[in-house]
Amino acid sequence: MTNHDSPSRNERQQTRQRRQNTTLMAIAVTFVLLLLVFAILLCMNVVMALKKPDTPKDDEQTPPVEDQTPETPDDGTPDDQDPPVNNFKTETVTSDQINQGPLIVVNKTHVYQFPASESHLIDIYASQKLAQTHEVYYQLGGKEDYKLYMEATAYSAMNKMLIEFSTQSGLSNVLMENAYRSYDYQKKLYDAGGSTPPGYSDSHTGLSCALGVLDQAKDFATDAAYRWVYENCYKYGFVVRYPADKAAQTGVSDYTNYFRYVGYVHAYVMKTRNLCLEEYIAMLQSHTYGENALKVTTDDGSSYEIYYVSATGAQTQVPVPENSTYTISGDNEGGFIVTVKVS
Repeated sequence: MTNHDSPSRNERQQTRQRRQNTTLMAIAVTFVLLLLVFAILLCMNVVMALKKPDTPKDDEQTPPVEDQTPETPDDGTPDDQDPPVNNFKTETVTSDQINQGPLIVVNKTHVYQFPASESHLIDIYASQKLAQTHEVYYQLGGKEDYKLYMEATAYSAMNKMLIEFSTQSGLSNVLMENAYRSYDYQKKLYDAGGSTPPGYSDSHTGLSCALGVLDQAKDFATDAAYRWVYENCYKYGFVVRYPADKAAQTGVSDYTNYFRYVGYVHAYVMKTRNLCLEEYIAMLQSHTYGENALKVTTDDGSSYEIYYVSATGAQTQVPVPENSTYTISGDNEGGFIVTVKVS
């Protein structure tokens, strides 16, 4: 007898199949949803990574910008003073400037090129009379047809030195003589039996003069009372033009009381290295612009760089600093000497 209230086996199998299908579908839908969520999260991470700059790990921290600048060594420049700027420009100098400046060499092989005017010269007599110092600190030599003249900067330095010497020693009998000589005056001396032909005397430069002692024969190199001038002249920019042991280089002997203005730093180097002017200029010609420049610290603590630039024709482009004091002097041979005050 058949029971119609109980499901048949076939119906039970169909019900069970439907439940299994529903479960599988739910699992599939859940898996798809999980995949979709994961894909969304992955995309969000990628976008955020592209927008945000890389952050170094704690043990790989990039130093602050200010720490990346190399330390500048302490060069003794005061904090309130800007250090020298090493930017360089060029200055055009002409070929005639080779024959001008305090470092020109004039000797028996290097002729002096006289300028068109003598406006660079000071009448020493007139200057001292105007200042009311004539024969107060030192004496002036000369003759009626040969007044004393010197280049303005050289005379100012010589005057300062001799006033200082007189003030310290109490002596006022130093005699300044044999300063500037014109071509005509040198020719007169040469025609009278002198050894230096006109045009080849260092006296033409106006940068030199001889010193003596009034009515006395004194050697400034050895006499105790006057040796101060010999030992300290470099501080005022002067050197002994014809040292006793340099006759082979200068061509002149027995003239150790003849002083030539070259400027303080150059006088300092020449004195400390025992060089005459010819030797010094020859040495400088190997110190060219750049790393090869001659670096000098003088006894007053100042620092300088000195370098040589060979002439290149009618005009030469000479490198000079933009923001430091400098001078350019010819050598009366073939180039220019640049002196830069660094500090």
